Amino acid sequence: MTRVEWLELGYSLSRVEYARSIGFDPYLWQVRHLSSNSKRRILCVARQGGKSFSTALIPTHTAKYEPKSLSIVTAATERQAGMDMKKILEFISKDPRYPKMTRNSDDLIQLINGSEIVVVPATEKSARGDTRPRVIVMDEAAYIEDRIMRTGIRPMMNNNPKCELLIVSTPNGREGFFWRAFNSERWERYLVISPYDVEDVSWKLTQAEPEEDFQAKWAERGVMAWYSPEHMNYEDQADAILDLGPTDYRQEMRGEFVEREGQVFEYDDIEAMVQPEAEQLKFSSIGTSEDKALVLNRD
Repeated sequence: MTRVEWLELGYSLSRVEYARSIGFDPYLWQVRHLSSNSKRRILCVARQGGKSFSTALIPTHTAKYEPKSLSIVTAATERQAGMDMKKILEFISKDPRYPKMTRNSDDLIQLINGSEIVVVPATEKSARGDTRPRVIVMDEAAYIEDRIMRTGIRPMMNNNPKCELLIVSTPNGREGFFWRAFNSERWERYLVISPYDVEDVSWKLTQAEPEEDFQAKWAERGVMAWYSPEHMNYEDQADAILDLGPTDYRQEMRGEFVEREGQVFEYDDIEAMVQPEAEQLKFSSIGTSEDKALVLNRD
C-alpha cells in the first residue's frame, strides 16, 4: 500500500483528520462530535459559532468514503440551503483526490462512486421521497416546522439503523422538536455559547463562570458544553448586545431558549398547569385509547 493509500485509509476512518487534510483545524467541540458514534446528535450553537463547518463536512466526508451513500442536508430556508451547498463545494474543491462529480446542480451533487449529496430547503415536498439515507443534517433546525420532522425526516430513519441524524441550530423559543430534543436524553447533546452574560437593565456584559464550572454544571444534565472560540472578543460581543438587546443576545449568543415577546404566560407556568393532567391521562386506565395516544404523541 502506498503512502497516499495509507493516508486515505486514515482519513476515511477519521472525519477530524480528513478536515485537517483539507486545511481546517476543528475546535475541541467539533472534534468531539465529529468523532462520535451516536446516531442522534443535537448541536445548540451560538450564531456564527461554527455550525456550517459540521453541516458541510459530514456529508462531504460520507459521500467520498462510503460509495453509493446518500447524504441529505435540509435547511430552514432556501438561502441557507444555498449557503450549505456552497460550503460543501468549498470542501470538495480543497480535496485533490475527491471523486469526480458527474452532476452538480443547485440542490444535488452526484459522484462517480455512486454517492449523492442532496441539499434542499425544508419543505414537506422536498423532505419526502428519499429512502435509506446514510446521513441527514437539519440546519437551523429550530426554525423548521415540526411536521417536516414527523412526516419527512423521521420516516426515512425507519428500518435504517446506520442513518445518522444531526440537528444543528441556535434556539428559537421553548417549543418545537429542536427544544424537545435538547431536553431529551435520547439525544447526544452539545452546547456551544458565548462566555459572556448580559444584564437586562444595564445591557452590560459580564464574564460568565469559568469554563470548567460551566461544563460541570451542564454535564450533570447530560450535556457536553463549551465556550465558543468565535465569541471570545469582548468588544465584538459588547457591540452585538447593542444591536440585539438582552433577550435576543441570550438566545442567539448564549444558547438560551427564551420566552417569546408578547407571551402572556411563561413556559414553566404552562407546563406546570398542563403536566399533571397529561401525566394522569398517560398512566390512568380511564379514558379511550385515542385520548392516551394523543398524550403519548405530544413529544
